[in-house]
Amino acid sequence: TKTAELGSGDNKIRVKYAFWTQRGYYPDDLNKANQDSFSITHNFAGVKQDSLFAIYDGHGRDGHDCADFAKRNLPKIQARYLRQARIQKHKENLAKESGGAKQKGAFNPRLWPMLGKNEYESACRKSLLETNKAMRKDDCDDTLSGTTVISASFHDGRVVICNVGDSRAILGSKFN
Repeated sequence: TKTAELGSGDNKIRVKYAFWTQRGYYPDDLNKANQDSFSITHNFAGVKQDSLFAIYDGHGRDGHDCADFAKRNLPKIQARYLRQARIQKHKENLAKESGGAKQKGAFNPRLWPMLGKNEYESACRKSLLETNKAMRKDDCDDTLSGTTVISASFHDGRVVICNVGDSRAILGSKFN
């Protein structure tokens, strides 16, 4: 079990997590590879207090390749969309404050505002779609294979769950 301190100030939370994968049982292929994978990214999208936890469950003959592709690419793509959204929000805030005059400082991440629920979910949706499109163009054969994705993102004291396919997340809490 590992522990991460996420968020800051009043939005600080402590997360305990563990990970484990197990190959499914295939009576007709007892040596089939484990097609599950996961990624844990702290300091996610340039925010020290943010993290992304994702699980990829491959299906089909080449499901392990699809799950590995998603593991390698989804966190990077999602981080890019989140940074872009925060930059855009910062520029919009500067424009409002200055009455439309162009301001400097858009590329100082400490000045970028945190994203609201809808902004964060939009960035996640775009990243999932782009990862899927990239997988179809890659050498990964997704003709009869693929992967599900379930992720939990911690941002600004909020947890955002995203999923594609039949995977689901179970979150628990313990209060002392």
